[in-house]
Amino acid sequence: MALTDKLTAIADAIRAKDGTTGTMTLDQMPGKIAAITTADIISQADIPTYVKDEALSVATKVKNVQNANTLTFFVISDPHHCASQSDGWAAQTNKSNLHAMMGAKILAYALDADFSVCNGDFTFGNTATTADQIKEQVGEIKSWFGEAFRGLPQFFTVGNHDTGEYNQLVGAEYCMSAIMGASDATEFGSENIGKPYYYDLTDKKVRVICLNTCEGEMNGSDVYAISDGQLEWFANTLKDVGGKSDASSWGIIVIGHYPLDLGGARFLSDVLYQYIQGGTYTRNSVSVDFAGSNGATFIGNFHGHTHCLKSDKLHYYNNGTTPTAYDAHRLATPAASFYRNNEYTSAVYGVVFGEDTSYTKTANTGDDTAFCVNVVDPVEQVIYSICYGAGYDRTISYGATVYHSITNALTNVTTNNDAVAAEDGTAYSATIAAEDGYTMSSVTVTMGGTDITATAYNSDTGVISIAAVTGDVVISANATKVVSYHNLVPTAVDSSGASSPYTDGKYLSSSGAPSDMNGFVTTGFIPFDGGVSHVYRIGGDGISWNTYGCRIAWYKADYSLKGSPTNYDKIGASIYYPTKVEDANAAAAFSTDINVAPPNGAAYFRVSAKGSGANLIVTLDEEIV
Repeated sequence: MALTDKLTAIADAIRAKDGTTGTMTLDQMPGKIAAITTADIISQADIPTYVKDEALSVATKVKNVQNANTLTFFVISDPHHCASQSDGWAAQTNKSNLHAMMGAKILAYALDADFSVCNGDFTFGNTATTADQIKEQVGEIKSWFGEAFRGLPQFFTVGNHDTGEYNQLVGAEYCMSAIMGASDATEFGSENIGKPYYYDLTDKKVRVICLNTCEGEMNGSDVYAISDGQLEWFANTLKDVGGKSDASSWGIIVIGHYPLDLGGARFLSDVLYQYIQGGTYTRNSVSVDFAGSNGATFIGNFHGHTHCLKSDKLHYYNNGTTPTAYDAHRLATPAASFYRNNEYTSAVYGVVFGEDTSYTKTANTGDDTAFCVNVVDPVEQVIYSICYGAGYDRTISYGATVYHSITNALTNVTTNNDAVAAEDGTAYSATIAAEDGYTMSSVTVTMGGTDITATAYNSDTGVISIAAVTGDVVISANATKVVSYHNLVPTAVDSSGASSPYTDGKYLSSSGAPSDMNGFVTTGFIPFDGGVSHVYRIGGDGISWNTYGCRIAWYKADYSLKGSPTNYDKIGASIYYPTKVEDANAAAAFSTDINVAPPNGAAYFRVSAKGSGANLIVTLDEEIV
């Protein structure tokens, strides 16, 4: 490497640590290095409760399937980080990526793990992204990732966005030096930067092979994306581990941004197919014979790019475009980015890489991001892929024994069986129960996508019993809070008298008509029996009644406004007419008087509050308990 290249690499490393993007002179470098803080970027005090709760839930699931033989590793993919780039997606994307790294940091402390992967598309990387912004985006993600997994081997692969919308900006040189490679925690040195590489976990007897599936985008020249050089390297790396004297004790994991059988990367899948068959891979000048050197077991191809959780068989193309599935699995890792969800539902060469269902992120919850903690059991030859955030858990058998996943989607419900998988044909049973203070409202059990609730669930005992598990099982159960009050929201109607409990995204204007306002909810017309001596209570999870747009209004029997709506700030505003009622369980509680008394003859009232209608509670003369 030339001296100028070395200096550029040092400058890039400094920028990644201090968060700057500008140029620097050689004389400035010592001072910048001295100024780099060693304090944690991610502070425990800054981690939201919902991130902690999600991380602890994932940790429990992972621990349930770990044993002395298992291999555990993290894969985070597709953050599409914005950093300081101005875009409508920036704030929520940056926030979700930070939350992913916060959750990962908790899990890395809580679990015994073997390595970690950031699997490409670090950057937002669109046509508006500058080269300096690309470097800033990569630097920030790598700094968070490095802290989250400090002390663990860390592997990085290049995504198609990392060159800036397919090689329009920084190109191969930057991706080679800043992304593609292994961290200092591994045995690899600078000679591996930018190249495909592998790492042997000798104690677990697993070879992790990291490929550059975006080679074509980086070079901007090879229409087939993967060079003969990388294909030959991959073939010989497989042959090397497959030819070990104790190869039958070894496993192989392949990492890359694209799945091995997607588009131009598909020739990599041809290599793997020939390895598994013990055949010969031939393309152009490359020819590698695997006969007698394919003894190590292929575990799986863990990839990103497709922004979903699909697991499927890989496909063999025989250097062409006609796919044939073979007995080897790929597992997609969902996008950490808030706005990226399952974007590959169309076929590529006849193969569909997306799913029928998208798991959309939800802001300010543990589901605002997603990544996977993977546990490989080499004895049972099964992969448990546990999803943090928006998505679901998967169980994939890569050996002769078939396993099916058990997914518990429980809300205010407990189970006495935390198993995440069951062997094909074996029995499964669990007892579910509503948490204290709740009552069971709905239970659905499916197996292989078929509803089996009627035969599998006993509502009297809470027992779920399946004589033989023959497909993935999903248990969905919800319990609702036992309450003594009557929520009036469900009784609301529209101006025709039809049921209309609430409308999200609306608030009551000063004319008593609903108007658009994000984050608000307005009820329909709630029937009212008249009178002035009442206590109104407005509440519910996430409901507030203390800002502009929060109003109560009364209406005649013909649904026309009667009197004027009362703003939130008129409640308790006067020392002469104190209306506020102290109630810790309500967002607002007030008695009627001259300030808020309904006009004589009112037949209905409406409420607008900040929050979601699904959570809104309105009572009349009843406490919300």
